Amino acid sequence: MQKTSPKRHHFVSSNEKAKSKIIARLVQIARKDRLSYGDFLYICQQARRKLGLRRPKRERKLPQLLGEADLKRFFRVIQDCGDVGHEIMLKFLFFKEALVNELDDDEYYAILAAKSIRIQNRISPILKALTFLGEPSAHELYTAIDYFKSKDGIIDKGAPVGFLSSDERKAVTDGTKFRVSLYKALLFLYVQGAIKSGTLNLRHSYKYRPLDEYLIDRDRWHRDKAALIERAQLQAFVDPHRVHAELDEALSYQYGITNANIREGKNPYIKFKNTGFSLSTPTQEASEAEPLQNFFPERHYVPLLEVLATVNRYSRWMDELQHWQQRHHHDRPSEQTVYAGVIGIGCTIGIRKMAKISHPISESALEHTVNWYFSLDNLIAANDRVLQFMDRLELPNLMRRSADRLHTSSDGQKFEVRADSLNANYSYKYFGKGQGVSAYTFRDERDLLWYSLVFSSADRESAYVIDGLMHNDVVQSDIHSTDAFGYSEAIFATSHLLGFSYAPRFKNLKRQRLYIFKTVKRTIVPLGASNPRPIAIPIASCSTGTTFYASSPRSNSRRRQPPISFGGSTPTRNSTGCIKLSKPSDKYSRVISSCV
Repeated sequence: MQKTSPKRHHFVSSNEKAKSKIIARLVQIARKDRLSYGDFLYICQQARRKLGLRRPKRERKLPQLLGEADLKRFFRVIQDCGDVGHEIMLKFLFFKEALVNELDDDEYYAILAAKSIRIQNRISPILKALTFLGEPSAHELYTAIDYFKSKDGIIDKGAPVGFLSSDERKAVTDGTKFRVSLYKALLFLYVQGAIKSGTLNLRHSYKYRPLDEYLIDRDRWHRDKAALIERAQLQAFVDPHRVHAELDEALSYQYGITNANIREGKNPYIKFKNTGFSLSTPTQEASEAEPLQNFFPERHYVPLLEVLATVNRYSRWMDELQHWQQRHHHDRPSEQTVYAGVIGIGCTIGIRKMAKISHPISESALEHTVNWYFSLDNLIAANDRVLQFMDRLELPNLMRRSADRLHTSSDGQKFEVRADSLNANYSYKYFGKGQGVSAYTFRDERDLLWYSLVFSSADRESAYVIDGLMHNDVVQSDIHSTDAFGYSEAIFATSHLLGFSYAPRFKNLKRQRLYIFKTVKRTIVPLGASNPRPIAIPIASCSTGTTFYASSPRSNSRRRQPPISFGGSTPTRNSTGCIKLSKPSDKYSRVISSCV
Protein backbone atom coordinates (compact mmCIF):
# COMPACT_ATOMS: atom_id res chain seq x y z
CA MET A 1 0.00 0.00 0.00
CA GLN A 2 1.38 3.37 -0.95
CA LYS A 3 2.11 5.66 1.96
CA THR A 4 0.72 9.14 1.90
CA SER A 5 2.80 12.07 3.08
CA PRO A 6 1.49 13.94 6.12
CA LYS A 7 -0.28 17.25 5.64
CA ARG A 8 1.80 20.38 5.92
CA HIS A 9 0.55 23.49 7.61
CA HIS A 10 1.69 27.12 7.46
CA PHE A 11 3.39 26.54 4.06
CA VAL A 12 6.50 24.88 5.60
CA SER A 13 7.57 21.40 6.53
CA SER A 14 6.58 19.98 9.89
CA ASN A 15 10.25 19.43 10.52
CA GLU A 16 11.42 22.13 12.93
CA LYS A 17 14.90 22.22 11.43
CA ALA A 18 13.55 22.82 7.95
CA LYS A 19 11.34 25.58 9.27
CA SER A 20 14.29 27.17 11.08
CA LYS A 21 16.35 27.08 7.89
CA ILE A 22 13.61 28.84 5.94
CA ILE A 23 13.22 31.51 8.60
CA ALA A 24 16.98 32.01 8.77
CA ARG A 25 17.10 32.38 4.99
CA LEU A 26 14.30 34.96 5.01
CA VAL A 27 16.01 36.95 7.76
CA GLN A 28 19.28 36.85 5.82
CA ILE A 29 17.62 38.20 2.67
CA ALA A 30 15.84 40.95 4.62
CA ARG A 31 19.07 42.06 6.29
CA LYS A 32 21.01 41.95 3.03
CA ASP A 33 18.50 44.25 1.30
CA ARG A 34 18.14 46.40 4.48
CA LEU A 35 14.36 46.02 4.57
CA SER A 36 12.40 47.72 7.30
CA TYR A 37 9.66 45.92 9.17
CA GLY A 38 6.94 47.61 7.12
CA ASP A 39 8.69 46.79 3.81
CA PHE A 40 9.11 43.16 4.85
CA LEU A 41 5.41 42.86 5.73
CA TYR A 42 4.40 44.45 2.42
CA ILE A 43 6.58 42.02 0.44
CA CYS A 44 5.13 39.05 2.35
CA GLN A 45 1.58 40.24 1.64
CA GLN A 46 2.30 40.61 -2.08
CA ALA A 47 3.95 37.16 -2.17
CA ARG A 48 0.96 35.50 -0.49
CA ARG A 49 -1.45 37.28 -2.85
CA LYS A 50 0.51 36.28 -5.95
CA LEU A 51 0.87 32.63 -4.89
CA GLY A 52 -2.73 32.42 -3.73
CA LEU A 53 -1.81 31.36 -0.20
CA ARG A 54 -4.47 31.56 2.46
CA ARG A 55 -4.10 31.51 6.18
CA PRO A 56 -5.59 28.47 7.92
CA LYS A 57 -8.94 28.91 9.60
CA ARG A 58 -8.66 30.18 13.14
CA GLU A 59 -9.16 27.52 15.78
CA ARG A 60 -11.26 28.64 18.69
CA LYS A 61 -10.75 25.50 20.74
CA LEU A 62 -8.69 25.93 23.89
CA PRO A 63 -5.81 23.45 24.40
CA GLN A 64 -6.63 20.58 26.77
CA LEU A 65 -3.93 20.50 29.42
CA LEU A 66 -5.56 17.95 31.74
CA GLY A 67 -7.64 14.88 31.09
CA GLU A 68 -11.24 14.45 32.24
CA ALA A 69 -10.26 12.37 35.28
CA ASP A 70 -7.58 14.86 36.33
CA LEU A 71 -10.01 17.75 35.99
CA LYS A 72 -12.60 16.04 38.18
CA ARG A 73 -10.00 15.26 40.84
CA PHE A 74 -8.71 18.83 40.69
CA PHE A 75 -12.24 20.20 41.08
CA ARG A 76 -12.88 17.97 44.09
CA VAL A 77 -9.74 19.32 45.76
CA ILE A 78 -10.97 22.87 45.21
CA GLN A 79 -14.36 21.97 46.73
CA ASP A 80 -12.74 20.37 49.77
CA CYS A 81 -10.80 23.57 50.49
CA GLY A 82 -14.04 25.37 51.30
CA ASP A 83 -13.12 28.53 49.36
CA VAL A 84 -16.27 29.59 47.51
CA GLY A 85 -14.39 32.22 45.49
CA HIS A 86 -11.99 29.67 44.00
CA GLU A 87 -14.86 27.33 43.20
CA ILE A 88 -16.81 30.05 41.40
CA MET A 89 -13.70 31.09 39.45
CA LEU A 90 -13.05 27.51 38.36
CA LYS A 91 -16.66 27.07 37.22
CA PHE A 92 -16.39 30.30 35.28
CA LEU A 93 -13.29 29.01 33.47
CA PHE A 94 -15.08 25.77 32.58
CA PHE A 95 -18.04 27.75 31.29
CA LYS A 96 -15.76 29.97 29.22
CA GLU A 97 -14.01 26.96 27.67
CA ALA A 98 -17.35 25.39 26.75
CA LEU A 99 -18.54 28.69 25.25
CA VAL A 100 -15.39 29.11 23.16
CA ASN A 101 -15.57 25.53 21.90
CA GLU A 102 -19.20 25.97 20.79
CA LEU A 103 -18.60 29.40 19.22
CA ASP A 104 -18.20 29.42 15.44
CA ASP A 105 -17.42 32.26 13.04
CA ASP A 106 -21.06 33.22 12.47
CA GLU A 107 -21.72 33.56 16.20
CA TYR A 108 -18.48 35.50 16.67
CA TYR A 109 -19.44 38.05 14.01
CA ALA A 110 -22.96 38.26 15.41
CA ILE A 111 -21.63 39.08 18.89
CA LEU A 112 -19.17 41.60 17.41
CA ALA A 113 -21.96 43.37 15.52
CA ALA A 114 -24.31 43.43 18.50
CA LYS A 115 -21.74 44.73 20.98
CA SER A 116 -20.38 47.43 18.65
CA ILE A 117 -23.41 49.74 18.70
CA ARG A 118 -22.07 51.80 21.59
CA ILE A 119 -18.60 52.03 20.01
CA GLN A 120 -20.12 53.16 16.70
CA ASN A 121 -21.84 56.10 18.38
CA ARG A 122 -18.53 57.21 19.88
CA ILE A 123 -16.09 56.58 17.02
CA SER A 124 -18.22 57.64 14.03
CA PRO A 125 -18.02 61.42 14.76
CA ILE A 126 -14.26 61.13 15.34
CA LEU A 127 -13.69 59.25 12.09
CA LYS A 128 -15.67 61.86 10.16
CA ALA A 129 -13.60 64.74 11.56
CA LEU A 130 -10.14 63.25 10.99
CA THR A 131 -8.11 63.73 7.81
CA PHE A 132 -6.02 60.69 6.93
CA LEU A 133 -2.93 60.14 4.83
CA GLY A 134 -2.55 56.54 3.67
CA GLU A 135 0.40 54.51 2.47
CA PRO A 136 0.05 52.60 -0.84
CA SER A 137 -0.61 49.37 1.07
CA ALA A 138 -3.62 51.00 2.79
CA HIS A 139 -5.32 52.14 -0.42
CA GLU A 140 -8.37 49.89 0.04
CA LEU A 141 -8.86 51.02 3.62
CA TYR A 142 -8.42 54.68 2.64
CA THR A 143 -11.13 54.26 0.00
CA ALA A 144 -13.50 52.79 2.58
CA ILE A 145 -12.88 55.72 4.94
CA ASP A 146 -13.61 58.24 2.18
CA TYR A 147 -16.84 56.41 1.39
CA PHE A 148 -17.79 56.45 5.09
CA LYS A 149 -17.27 60.23 5.22
CA SER A 150 -19.10 60.94 1.94
CA LYS A 151 -22.16 59.01 3.15
CA ASP A 152 -22.01 60.68 6.59
CA GLY A 153 -21.78 57.26 8.22
CA ILE A 154 -24.91 55.90 6.50
CA ILE A 155 -23.53 52.69 4.96
CA ASP A 156 -25.29 50.57 2.35
CA LYS A 157 -24.36 47.54 0.28
CA GLY A 158 -22.27 49.71 -2.06
CA ALA A 159 -19.58 50.23 0.58
CA PRO A 160 -16.02 49.15 -0.40
CA VAL A 161 -15.04 45.77 1.03
CA GLY A 162 -11.59 45.39 -0.52
CA PHE A 163 -9.81 45.82 2.83
CA LEU A 164 -11.68 42.87 4.37
CA SER A 165 -10.59 39.24 4.20
CA SER A 166 -12.63 36.67 2.29
CA ASP A 167 -14.29 35.29 5.44
CA GLU A 168 -15.14 38.79 6.63
CA ARG A 169 -16.67 39.68 3.26
CA LYS A 170 -18.92 36.63 3.42
CA ALA A 171 -19.99 37.54 6.94
CA VAL A 172 -20.72 41.16 5.99
CA THR A 173 -22.71 40.44 2.83
CA ASP A 174 -24.53 37.36 4.26
CA GLY A 175 -26.42 36.57 1.08
CA THR A 176 -28.68 39.43 0.04
CA LYS A 177 -28.47 41.30 3.37
CA PHE A 178 -25.66 43.76 4.11
CA ARG A 179 -24.74 43.80 7.85
CA VAL A 180 -24.01 47.47 8.49
CA SER A 181 -23.07 47.13 12.18
CA LEU A 182 -20.55 44.38 11.46
CA TYR A 183 -19.06 46.40 8.60
CA LYS A 184 -18.54 49.45 10.84
CA ALA A 185 -17.04 47.37 13.63
CA LEU A 186 -14.53 45.74 11.27
CA LEU A 187 -13.76 49.14 9.67
CA PHE A 188 -12.94 50.65 13.06
CA LEU A 189 -10.72 47.69 13.94
CA TYR A 190 -8.81 48.00 10.68
CA VAL A 191 -8.39 51.75 11.17
CA GLN A 192 -7.01 51.17 14.65
CA GLY A 193 -4.50 48.60 13.40
CA ALA A 194 -3.44 50.76 10.46
CA ILE A 195 -2.79 53.81 12.65
CA LYS A 196 -0.78 51.72 15.07
CA SER A 197 1.30 50.09 12.32
CA GLY A 198 1.92 53.39 10.50
CA THR A 199 0.21 52.52 7.21
CA LEU A 200 -2.52 55.07 7.99
CA ASN A 201 -1.49 58.51 9.26
CA LEU A 202 -3.17 61.71 10.40
CA ARG A 203 -2.59 64.94 8.52
CA HIS A 204 -3.28 67.33 11.41
CA SER A 205 -1.18 65.55 14.03
CA TYR A 206 2.31 65.83 15.43
CA LYS A 207 2.83 62.20 16.41
CA TYR A 208 0.92 60.24 13.74
CA ARG A 209 2.04 61.92 10.52
CA PRO A 210 3.86 60.27 7.58
CA LEU A 211 7.64 60.44 7.63
CA ASP A 212 7.72 62.63 4.52
CA GLU A 213 5.62 65.25 6.31
CA TYR A 214 8.38 65.73 8.90
CA LEU A 215 11.02 66.35 6.24
CA ILE A 216 11.84 69.59 4.48
CA ASP A 217 9.83 70.17 1.34
CA ARG A 218 11.71 69.22 -1.85
CA ASP A 219 11.17 72.60 -3.51
CA ARG A 220 12.34 74.46 -0.44
CA TRP A 221 15.39 72.20 -0.18
CA HIS A 222 16.49 72.99 -3.74
CA ARG A 223 15.77 76.68 -3.25
CA ASP A 224 17.35 77.22 0.22
CA LYS A 225 19.80 74.32 0.39
CA ALA A 226 22.87 76.39 1.29
CA ALA A 227 21.06 78.40 3.97
CA LEU A 228 19.55 75.30 5.55
CA ILE A 229 22.91 73.52 5.68
CA GLU A 230 24.58 76.56 7.21
CA ARG A 231 21.85 76.93 9.84
CA ALA A 232 22.24 73.27 10.79
CA GLN A 233 26.05 73.67 10.89
CA LEU A 234 26.58 70.77 8.47
CA GLN A 235 29.02 72.47 6.09
CA ALA A 236 31.64 69.81 6.85
CA PHE A 237 29.39 67.09 5.38
CA VAL A 238 28.55 68.75 2.06
CA ASP A 239 31.18 66.83 0.08
CA PRO A 240 30.30 63.11 0.49
CA HIS A 241 33.55 61.90 -1.07
CA ARG A 242 35.68 63.81 1.44
CA VAL A 243 33.53 62.59 4.34
CA HIS A 244 33.77 59.03 3.08
CA ALA A 245 37.54 59.26 2.79
CA GLU A 246 37.92 60.67 6.31
CA LEU A 247 35.74 57.96 7.83
CA ASP A 248 37.56 55.30 5.82
CA GLU A 249 40.95 56.51 7.02
CA ALA A 250 39.84 56.82 10.64
CA LEU A 251 38.32 53.33 10.70
CA SER A 252 41.34 51.61 9.13
CA TYR A 253 43.64 53.45 11.54
CA GLN A 254 41.56 52.36 14.52
CA TYR A 255 41.52 48.75 13.33
CA GLY A 256 45.31 48.79 13.22
CA ILE A 257 45.53 50.11 16.78
CA THR A 258 42.97 47.55 17.94
CA ASN A 259 44.72 44.54 16.45
CA ALA A 260 48.09 45.80 17.68
CA ASN A 261 46.87 46.03 21.27
CA ILE A 262 45.41 42.53 21.07
CA ARG A 263 48.53 41.07 19.48
CA GLU A 264 50.88 42.70 22.01
CA GLY A 265 48.75 41.64 24.99
CA LYS A 266 48.01 45.18 26.17
CA ASN A 267 44.32 44.47 26.73
CA PRO A 268 44.03 42.10 29.71
CA TYR A 269 40.23 42.11 29.69
CA ILE A 270 39.76 39.84 26.66
CA LYS A 271 40.22 36.07 26.74
CA PHE A 272 40.11 33.90 23.62
CA LYS A 273 38.41 30.53 23.48
CA ASN A 274 38.07 27.85 20.82
CA THR A 275 34.66 29.18 19.76
CA GLY A 276 35.10 32.90 20.34
CA PHE A 277 36.15 35.29 23.08
CA SER A 278 35.00 36.54 26.45
CA LEU A 279 35.27 39.96 28.06
CA SER A 280 35.64 40.83 31.72
CA THR A 281 34.68 44.13 33.32
CA PRO A 282 37.55 45.82 35.18
CA THR A 283 37.03 46.11 38.90
CA GLN A 284 36.34 49.56 40.22
CA GLU A 285 39.21 51.07 42.14
CA ALA A 286 38.64 51.43 45.85
CA SER A 287 38.20 55.00 47.03
CA GLU A 288 40.38 56.27 49.90
CA ALA A 289 38.23 59.33 50.57
CA GLU A 290 36.91 59.94 54.05
CA PRO A 291 33.20 59.42 54.69
CA LEU A 292 30.90 62.44 54.29
CA GLN A 293 28.69 61.61 57.25
CA ASN A 294 30.15 64.41 59.36
CA PHE A 295 29.02 67.02 56.83
CA PHE A 296 25.32 66.09 57.06
CA PRO A 297 22.91 66.72 59.95
CA GLU A 298 22.99 64.26 62.81
CA ARG A 299 19.37 63.34 62.32
CA HIS A 300 18.84 60.74 59.62
CA TYR A 301 16.23 62.62 57.59
CA VAL A 302 15.63 66.05 56.11
CA PRO A 303 12.03 67.17 55.42
CA LEU A 304 11.22 67.41 51.72
CA LEU A 305 9.60 70.80 52.29
CA GLU A 306 12.89 72.11 53.66
CA VAL A 307 14.75 70.75 50.62
CA LEU A 308 12.40 72.49 48.18
CA ALA A 309 12.51 75.76 50.09
CA THR A 310 16.32 75.74 50.30
CA VAL A 311 16.73 75.02 46.59
CA ASN A 312 14.23 77.74 45.70
CA ARG A 313 16.06 80.26 47.90
CA TYR A 314 19.25 79.92 45.84
CA SER A 315 17.98 79.01 42.36
CA ARG A 316 14.61 80.83 42.31
CA TRP A 317 13.01 78.05 40.29
CA MET A 318 9.55 79.13 41.45
CA ASP A 319 9.84 82.31 39.34
CA GLU A 320 9.49 80.17 36.21
CA LEU A 321 5.98 79.04 37.18
CA GLN A 322 3.95 81.66 35.35
CA HIS A 323 0.20 81.72 34.72
CA TRP A 324 -0.98 80.42 31.35
CA GLN A 325 -2.87 83.61 30.58
CA GLN A 326 -0.57 86.63 30.33
CA ARG A 327 -3.21 89.19 29.36
CA HIS A 328 -4.43 89.98 32.85
CA HIS A 329 -2.70 90.28 36.17
CA HIS A 330 -3.06 87.19 38.31
CA ASP A 331 -2.19 86.89 41.95
CA ARG A 332 0.55 84.34 42.41
CA PRO A 333 -0.20 81.39 44.68
CA SER A 334 1.61 81.10 47.98
CA GLU A 335 4.87 79.18 48.19
CA GLN A 336 3.24 76.62 50.49
CA THR A 337 0.63 75.85 47.82
CA VAL A 338 3.33 75.38 45.16
CA TYR A 339 5.32 73.08 47.45
CA ALA A 340 2.17 71.05 48.16
CA GLY A 341 1.51 70.68 44.42
CA VAL A 342 5.08 69.56 43.71
CA ILE A 343 5.04 66.99 46.53
CA GLY A 344 1.55 65.75 45.67
CA ILE A 345 2.40 65.09 42.03
CA GLY A 346 6.06 64.13 42.42
CA CYS A 347 5.40 61.63 45.21
CA THR A 348 2.21 60.28 43.55
CA ILE A 349 0.12 61.26 46.56
CA GLY A 350 -2.55 63.02 44.52
CA ILE A 351 -3.97 66.53 44.68
CA ARG A 352 -7.07 65.72 46.73
CA LYS A 353 -5.25 63.68 49.32
CA MET A 354 -2.46 66.25 49.51
CA ALA A 355 -5.01 69.01 50.16
CA LYS A 356 -6.54 67.02 53.02
CA ILE A 357 -3.20 66.56 54.80
CA SER A 358 -1.90 70.09 54.05
CA HIS A 359 -3.72 72.39 56.44
CA PRO A 360 -4.77 75.20 55.80
CA ILE A 361 -4.42 74.78 51.99
CA SER A 362 -7.81 74.27 50.34
CA GLU A 363 -8.41 71.74 47.60
CA SER A 364 -9.67 74.39 45.17
CA ALA A 365 -6.56 76.55 45.62
CA LEU A 366 -4.27 73.56 45.11
CA GLU A 367 -6.11 72.41 41.98
CA HIS A 368 -6.08 75.97 40.57
CA THR A 369 -2.31 76.19 41.09
CA VAL A 370 -1.63 72.83 39.44
CA ASN A 371 -3.94 73.44 36.47
CA TRP A 372 -2.78 77.00 35.66
CA TYR A 373 0.87 77.10 36.74
CA PHE A 374 2.19 73.54 36.37
CA SER A 375 2.44 73.44 32.58
CA LEU A 376 5.10 71.32 30.87
CA ASP A 377 7.06 74.35 29.67
CA ASN A 378 7.02 75.91 33.13
CA LEU A 379 8.23 72.72 34.81
CA ILE A 380 11.05 72.30 32.26
CA ALA A 381 12.13 75.92 32.77
CA ALA A 382 12.07 75.47 36.57
CA ASN A 383 14.18 72.33 36.26
CA ASP A 384 16.65 74.22 34.04
CA ARG A 385 16.96 76.87 36.75
CA VAL A 386 18.04 74.19 39.23
CA LEU A 387 20.46 72.69 36.69
CA GLN A 388 22.05 76.08 36.01
CA PHE A 389 22.64 76.60 39.70
CA MET A 390 24.13 73.11 40.19
CA ASP A 391 26.31 73.57 37.12
CA ARG A 392 27.99 76.56 38.80
CA LEU A 393 28.82 74.60 41.96
CA GLU A 394 32.26 73.08 42.43
CA LEU A 395 31.18 69.90 44.22
CA PRO A 396 29.25 68.27 41.32
CA ASN A 397 32.07 69.07 38.88
CA LEU A 398 34.45 67.01 40.99
CA MET A 399 32.63 63.94 39.66
CA ARG A 400 33.71 64.67 36.09
CA ARG A 401 36.47 62.46 34.71
CA SER A 402 37.54 65.10 32.24
CA ALA A 403 37.21 68.85 32.49
CA ASP A 404 36.78 69.32 28.72
CA ARG A 405 34.40 66.43 28.06
CA LEU A 406 31.04 65.67 29.68
CA HIS A 407 29.80 62.08 29.64
CA THR A 408 26.02 61.57 29.75
CA SER A 409 23.77 58.51 29.72
CA SER A 410 20.10 57.59 29.39
CA ASP A 411 18.05 54.62 30.45
CA GLY A 412 14.39 53.65 30.77
CA GLN A 413 12.34 52.23 33.60
CA LYS A 414 9.00 50.45 33.33
CA PHE A 415 6.02 51.49 35.44
CA GLU A 416 2.64 49.78 35.56
CA VAL A 417 -0.37 52.01 34.85
CA ARG A 418 -3.74 50.94 36.18
CA ALA A 419 -5.73 53.97 35.00
CA ASP A 420 -6.59 54.91 31.40
CA SER A 421 -3.61 56.41 29.59
CA LEU A 422 -2.79 57.20 25.96
CA ASN A 423 0.85 56.20 26.48
CA ALA A 424 0.19 52.91 28.29
CA ASN A 425 0.49 49.68 26.36
CA TYR A 426 0.56 45.95 27.07
CA SER A 427 3.85 44.23 27.82
CA TYR A 428 3.61 40.68 29.16
CA LYS A 429 7.31 40.62 29.99
CA TYR A 430 7.07 43.48 32.49
CA PHE A 431 3.39 43.75 33.49
CA GLY A 432 1.82 40.37 32.73
CA LYS A 433 -1.69 41.11 31.52
CA GLY A 434 -1.53 44.74 32.61
CA GLN A 435 -0.38 47.89 30.86
CA GLY A 436 2.49 50.24 31.55
CA VAL A 437 4.74 53.01 30.33
CA SER A 438 8.47 53.66 30.03
CA ALA A 439 9.99 56.59 31.89
CA TYR A 440 13.18 57.52 30.01
CA THR A 441 15.61 59.73 31.93
CA PHE A 442 18.87 61.43 30.95
CA ARG A 443 21.71 61.97 33.46
CA ASP A 444 25.31 63.09 33.28
CA GLU A 445 28.32 61.88 35.23
CA ARG A 446 27.60 64.53 37.89
CA ASP A 447 24.25 62.80 38.49
CA LEU A 448 22.26 65.76 37.17
CA LEU A 449 18.90 64.66 35.75
CA TRP A 450 18.51 67.07 32.83
CA TYR A 451 15.71 65.56 30.76
CA SER A 452 12.98 62.91 31.02
CA LEU A 453 9.99 61.80 29.03
CA VAL A 454 7.30 59.11 29.18
CA PHE A 455 6.21 56.93 26.25
CA SER A 456 4.66 53.57 25.54
CA SER A 457 6.34 50.51 26.98
CA ALA A 458 6.09 48.85 23.54
CA ASP A 459 8.27 51.52 21.86
CA ARG A 460 12.00 51.07 21.48
CA GLU A 461 14.06 53.50 23.53
CA SER A 462 16.50 54.29 20.70
CA ALA A 463 13.90 56.49 18.98
CA TYR A 464 14.04 58.97 21.88
CA VAL A 465 17.82 59.24 22.42
CA ILE A 466 18.34 62.09 19.96
CA ASP A 467 15.26 63.85 21.34
CA GLY A 468 16.89 64.14 24.75
CA LEU A 469 20.31 65.15 23.42
CA MET A 470 18.84 67.99 21.36
CA HIS A 471 16.39 69.23 24.00
CA ASN A 472 18.41 70.65 26.87
CA ASP A 473 20.46 73.84 26.58
CA VAL A 474 22.03 73.72 30.06
CA VAL A 475 23.79 70.34 29.91
CA GLN A 476 25.81 69.97 26.69
CA SER A 477 26.80 66.35 26.17
CA ASP A 478 30.09 65.37 24.52
CA ILE A 479 29.77 61.58 24.71
CA HIS A 480 26.54 59.68 25.38
CA SER A 481 25.98 56.07 26.44
CA THR A 482 22.93 53.82 26.46
CA ASP A 483 22.21 50.13 26.88
CA ALA A 484 21.26 47.79 24.03
CA PHE A 485 17.64 49.04 24.03
CA GLY A 486 18.79 52.59 23.28
CA TYR A 487 21.07 51.53 20.41
CA SER A 488 20.48 51.47 16.68
CA GLU A 489 22.69 52.00 13.63
CA ALA A 490 20.85 55.22 12.84
CA ILE A 491 21.84 56.68 16.23
CA PHE A 492 25.52 56.36 15.32
CA ALA A 493 25.10 58.32 12.09
CA THR A 494 22.77 60.96 13.58
CA SER A 495 24.92 61.54 16.66
CA HIS A 496 28.00 62.00 14.47
CA LEU A 497 26.21 64.57 12.32
CA LEU A 498 25.08 66.44 15.42
CA GLY A 499 28.54 66.42 17.01
CA PHE A 500 27.96 63.85 19.77
CA SER A 501 30.09 60.81 20.45
CA TYR A 502 27.93 57.71 20.93
CA ALA A 503 29.29 54.86 23.06
CA PRO A 504 26.62 52.26 23.89
CA ARG A 505 27.07 49.42 26.39
CA PHE A 506 26.39 45.98 24.99
CA LYS A 507 25.60 43.00 27.17
CA ASN A 508 26.61 40.45 24.53
CA LEU A 509 29.09 42.06 22.19
CA LYS A 510 29.80 38.88 20.23
CA ARG A 511 26.38 39.04 18.58
CA GLN A 512 26.73 42.61 17.32
CA ARG A 513 27.17 43.30 13.63
CA LEU A 514 30.44 44.91 12.56
CA TYR A 515 30.97 47.34 9.67
CA ILE A 516 33.92 48.26 7.47
CA PHE A 517 34.41 50.15 4.21
CA LYS A 518 34.89 48.11 1.06
CA THR A 519 37.61 50.45 -0.20
CA VAL A 520 40.01 49.52 2.61
CA LYS A 521 42.48 46.77 1.89
CA ARG A 522 41.91 44.16 4.59
CA THR A 523 45.04 43.29 6.55
CA ILE A 524 44.70 40.38 9.00
CA VAL A 525 47.38 40.15 11.65
CA PRO A 526 47.60 36.56 13.00
CA LEU A 527 47.55 36.14 16.76
CA GLY A 528 48.78 32.59 16.82
CA ALA A 529 48.14 29.10 15.57
CA SER A 530 44.88 28.71 17.50
CA ASN A 531 43.53 32.11 16.44
CA PRO A 532 44.49 32.54 12.79
CA ARG A 533 41.84 35.09 11.76
CA PRO A 534 41.25 37.93 14.24
CA ILE A 535 38.49 40.46 13.66
CA ALA A 536 38.74 43.85 15.33
CA ILE A 537 35.78 44.67 17.57
CA PRO A 538 35.38 48.10 19.14
CA ILE A 539 33.96 47.56 22.60
CA ALA A 540 31.86 50.18 24.34
CA SER A 541 33.24 52.16 27.23
CA CYS A 542 33.23 50.56 30.66
CA SER A 543 32.77 52.17 34.04
CA THR A 544 36.35 53.47 34.08
CA GLY A 545 35.68 55.87 31.21
CA THR A 546 38.08 54.16 28.79
CA THR A 547 37.12 52.61 25.50
CA PHE A 548 38.44 49.11 24.94
CA TYR A 549 38.92 47.34 21.64
CA ALA A 550 39.22 43.63 21.19
CA SER A 551 39.52 41.08 18.41
CA SER A 552 37.40 38.00 17.83
CA PRO A 553 38.96 34.86 16.26
CA ARG A 554 37.10 32.92 13.61
CA SER A 555 38.50 29.44 12.98
CA ASN A 556 36.21 28.70 10.02
CA SER A 557 36.03 30.36 6.63
CA ARG A 558 32.74 32.17 7.11
CA ARG A 559 32.45 35.70 5.74
CA ARG A 560 33.42 38.30 8.30
CA GLN A 561 30.87 40.80 9.55
CA PRO A 562 31.74 44.50 9.31
CA PRO A 563 32.18 46.69 12.75
CA ILE A 564 29.24 48.24 14.53
CA SER A 565 31.09 51.30 15.78
CA PHE A 566 34.52 52.76 15.57
CA GLY A 567 36.60 55.51 17.01
CA GLY A 568 38.10 58.27 14.95
CA SER A 569 39.98 60.23 17.60
CA THR A 570 43.64 59.96 18.32
CA PRO A 571 43.93 57.13 20.86
CA THR A 572 46.14 57.07 23.93
CA ARG A 573 46.80 54.26 26.37
CA ASN A 574 45.95 54.34 30.04
CA SER A 575 47.68 52.56 32.88
CA THR A 576 46.03 49.24 31.99
CA GLY A 577 47.38 49.34 28.47
CA CYS A 578 43.94 49.77 26.90
CA ILE A 579 42.93 52.47 24.48
CA LYS A 580 41.45 55.68 25.76
CA LEU A 581 39.87 58.06 23.29
CA SER A 582 41.11 61.51 24.12
CA LYS A 583 39.84 64.76 22.62
CA PRO A 584 42.58 66.06 20.30
CA SER A 585 42.55 69.14 18.13
CA ASP A 586 42.81 67.39 14.78
CA LYS A 587 39.97 66.64 12.38
CA TYR A 588 39.08 63.42 14.25
CA SER A 589 38.18 65.20 17.45
CA ARG A 590 35.24 62.94 18.28
CA VAL A 591 34.51 59.27 18.18
CA ILE A 592 33.30 58.73 14.65
CA SER A 593 30.20 56.56 14.83
CA SER A 594 28.46 56.42 11.51
CA CYS A 595 27.20 53.77 9.11
CA VAL A 596 27.95 54.90 5.57
